[in-house]
Amino acid sequence: FIFYDYSLLPNGEAERYVVWARARGIKVKIHSGGVSRSGVSQVAGVDIVKRIKPDIVGHITGGPIPMPEEEVDQIARETDAYLEICSSGNSRLVLTLMRAVKSLDAFHRVVIGTDTPGGTGVIPRGMFREVAFLASVVGVPPEIAICMATGNVGIAHGLPLGMLKEGRPADIVLLDKIHGSVASDGVDSLAKGDLPGVSVVMIDGEIKVGGRSQQTPPPERAATITA
Repeated sequence: FIFYDYSLLPNGEAERYVVWARARGIKVKIHSGGVSRSGVSQVAGVDIVKRIKPDIVGHITGGPIPMPEEEVDQIARETDAYLEICSSGNSRLVLTLMRAVKSLDAFHRVVIGTDTPGGTGVIPRGMFREVAFLASVVGVPPEIAICMATGNVGIAHGLPLGMLKEGRPADIVLLDKIHGSVASDGVDSLAKGDLPGVSVVMIDGEIKVGGRSQQTPPPERAATITA
């Protein structure tokens, strides 16, 4: 992750970091947008993104302050970088970005994060909230929004994560709607803007949470685990 004093760009140091990283198979992600809580960064918009050519544009819709709206659109249309949406950013700019993504059929380039913990603090259930926002307000099909938070993230970072596939880590979440939700199931909950209830969390094939999670209200249907 390049969090850099972009006023030093003329000395070529940032570009050298990119060359070194790629020579070692390391993906390059940069801070974009306005200055962060520390105030040590400089506004990073389309010109800096095109100069550094990162693999991933971090929090393109704000972390917390985004670049100008037209530059978000430009980066989507004029680069092939992955585009990170964070729940700590600007919701209106998410709409701008996703209009461009939809017109380009570039859903595979969008990844979801939270940009926390950090100066923003910690956003409980932040990934679920962003997926629900995209599915219910932005109009992204919930299955695609889930992929943006799972498989796309693994591909963008060159990691074997986020996919149900033979040989991959068995990282699985079982969920359902929460009692009282008008949704029909967990995925429909996200489409309607509701949080789902988590029943089981499996990490690398090992059950870490069983019955229900304490981080969400209980799911209407809990998974039954048998030996």
